Amino acid sequence: MAETFHYEHKFKSGKAEVFQEIISWLKKEGAQIMMEKASEKVEAMHGSMKALKVWNITAEKSMSFILSEDAEGVKVSLTMEPASKMFEDDTYAWRDKIQKAWEQLANDLWASIGQSNR
Repeated sequence: MAETFHYEHKFKSGKAEVFQEIISWLKKEGAQIMMEKASEKVEAMHGSMKALKVWNITAEKSMSFILSEDAEGVKVSLTMEPASKMFEDDTYAWRDKIQKAWEQLANDLWASIGQSNR
């Protein structure tokens, strides 16, 4: 089983709006969207196998977004994992470095959504 990395963020805007911003960001990043379930879930492949280090932000990874809404806003749960099993040993060895690098990628997304919802 591959190591997974989890990130969450809450937005005050509507679910459909946040969903569209995620789709826009993925397209801007050149990600391949594998599955969309309107305003609920998105699965995508982000990055490239050309990145030789799994902790690199540009390394190929699967991204799964789940959106849930309550009275306070929309929570986005993002799970990322390396796209290739060839990185499995590296993933365990470099877990902290991957967590920090990919957290920066998630923070870039959160900031992008936050700026468009002002």
